[in-house]
Amino acid sequence: MGRDRDFLLLSLDHRNDERLGSYGMKLLYLFMVIIGIAGIGLGFWGQDILKRPYDSLSALILPFSLVLGLLGVLLLCVPLFFS
Repeated sequence: MGRDRDFLLLSLDHRNDERLGSYGMKLLYLFMVIIGIAGIGLGFWGQDILKRPYDSLSALILPFSLVLGLLGVLLLCVPLFFS
């Protein structure tokens, strides 16, 4: 039917393919997940503890941290998602 790059999830025969990302990229994606989780926690904490206008800044950090964490999880699970 199609080539391997046309499928979102590759078969197990290609799990060691170099195109799927190196060890360094997997560490970067894991770091994105950790920073995203920490940013979400600090965003909720900052909204409660900090005074104005800093609580608004922490409220702005919260959705960016969520997007960063979800993007890290997506790229960690499906490395060829954007290619």
